[in-house]
Amino acid sequence: MRARGFLLRSGCVVSVALGCALCAACASAPARVQTKAQPAPPVSDVGRFLPLEDATVFAYETSSDLNGQKGLLVLEVRRPHPDRAELVVAGRAKRVEIDSSGIRLVTGGYLLKSPIALGARWQGDFGSVEVTALDKQVRVPAGSFSGCIETQETLSGTEFSKRTITTYCPHVGIVARHTEAESDQGAGTESLALRSFGPRVDLSQ
Repeated sequence: MRARGFLLRSGCVVSVALGCALCAACASAPARVQTKAQPAPPVSDVGRFLPLEDATVFAYETSSDLNGQKGLLVLEVRRPHPDRAELVVAGRAKRVEIDSSGIRLVTGGYLLKSPIALGARWQGDFGSVEVTALDKQVRVPAGSFSGCIETQETLSGTEFSKRTITTYCPHVGIVARHTEAESDQGAGTESLALRSFGPRVDLSQ
């Protein structure tokens, strides 16, 4: 049995609406059009903790007690449309849909669901998800983060059980994740911690 940690990374689109206002004509100058930017709509609670901004790359340090090895996992966010995103790892994409209710996988289940509140529950990727902590502080290789939330997703069965604890931090996304799995073949854990994140760099230019 191999326990696998996985990355799922929700978000919201912040758009700026532009309104046009006509200036009053004066005797010495012709009328002209002035464009005025309107305030952007507020970021939802889900979008705050899982922004999913296009062309953002996350690097995570990984560890597993199955083989004692440590590694590096790189995830890229692609946002082909405001209500869709792709989480790409090693060329494989996990697709999600984004709306006012939250961020959900096209295969079923939510990554994050509004409203974010202590004890809130929803159906996740493989089991039941519960918000278990608010205003959490965490330190990872990428630095120290505060105001984070923690969720726990669990699946319990007679032959297999799995629990994943995920930490989401404001304006970043997933900062840490720890997965424990157990079956009649044995038990194992896998963890990941954010090492760096930022816009994708185009080395061809």
